Amino acid sequence: MLTLIVGICVALALASLFIVVRVKKGGVDGIVTKALASFGFVALGLFLMATKAGQNDFSRYSSIVILCGLVCGLIGDVLLDLKVVYPFHEDKYLTFGMLSFLFGHLFFIGSMGVIFAGNATKAITFPIIFIVVISAIFAVGIWFVTSRYMHLDYGKHALLSTIYAGGLLFTTVFSIYLAFSTMLTSLFIMAVGFLLFLASDLVLSLQYFGGKQGVKSLIILNHSLYYLAQILIAVSIYFI
Repeated sequence: MLTLIVGICVALALASLFIVVRVKKGGVDGIVTKALASFGFVALGLFLMATKAGQNDFSRYSSIVILCGLVCGLIGDVLLDLKVVYPFHEDKYLTFGMLSFLFGHLFFIGSMGVIFAGNATKAITFPIIFIVVISAIFAVGIWFVTSRYMHLDYGKHALLSTIYAGGLLFTTVFSIYLAFSTMLTSLFIMAVGFLLFLASDLVLSLQYFGGKQGVKSLIILNHSLYYLAQILIAVSIYFI
């Protein structure tokens, strides 16, 4: 437990350092400290997996897949900050950043499936997947209807934003279902992490597509929610 607490404190310290630099200076210093902060949650996941005793195959495989998702987050973070520093390639960095996060969510979905398979007494059936998919689609509809009233303009990124939102919402709904189905600590931690991830992306939508990218309060809120989310997802490895 001491290793867990120390790892979390280090990851939070790196995230806090980045947020301060991002708000006060930005630029290349912001990219460097953001990469360091994002490496923090990847390193936390690696550290927890390496120090955890008594791993079975399900635990090991699910931990590796979670780490793949965290690495996708690290890559996406760097790409999105390059968008700020090099605005003439803004569309390219935004597109590849969103794709990186989308692949990350696919890894997280896979990891939760492995955790479920290794611990549950029942299988994930087609009706369950259908309900989760419909819930995610319904949530995407609400997201975009609400976006109209928030004056968000997705422009050429509308299709990718829709796909990404569907992936994130599916991951969130799926994690909540699995958490309550199994009552596993690891899945409850992941579910909370994805809810924070969702909240972070809602704030990010206001920044990127609502013309509020430079609002410092939103920068702080967005990154605080995001790094708490990724740290929690990394922490879930400890409880698998």
